Amino acid sequence: MSVDGMITFHDRPGNAFTSSADKRHFVECLQAFDCSVLGRNTFEASKDFLLSQLSSRRLRVVITSNPDDYADLAVPGKLEFSKDGPEEILQGLTERGYRKCAHLGGSDAYASFQSAQCIDAWWLSVEARIFGSGRPLCPGTHDAHLAVESVERLEDSDTLLLKYRCIYQ
Repeated sequence: MSVDGMITFHDRPGNAFTSSADKRHFVECLQAFDCSVLGRNTFEASKDFLLSQLSSRRLRVVITSNPDDYADLAVPGKLEFSKDGPEEILQGLTERGYRKCAHLGGSDAYASFQSAQCIDAWWLSVEARIFGSGRPLCPGTHDAHLAVESVERLEDSDTLLLKYRCIYQ
């Protein structure tokens, strides 16, 4: 995200604005997760890449109000589409034996999971850029309390990785 909290560069979907250090870190850290959840817009922005990277090592669940529209792309255990809410999605993953889930965006999906208190931690890579407009990280009205776990610089870049733990009261 940008310093001013935008996860897209103006109205352009995707992560083209992120540094190569961030891209390398993202791919590397995903290896620790056995599943991931993402919104439909995030899927659409990265569809070609995601479809080329399907693996039984990590299930990807795409949140969409119309899962039937994606029936031809679904691959059980690799790429699935769901209209369930955050609690139902996570409960289903847990019941199927998944233990560590990464939430990959976008902003509406983040807001939904944050409102349902279904995010344990935020790992935010912050690019040294200010956009002024774009998609905010987590739109809506929230009062999320976070505790800093760590702050690090990614490689020799100006990208910071901030790790926070969520505190629900």
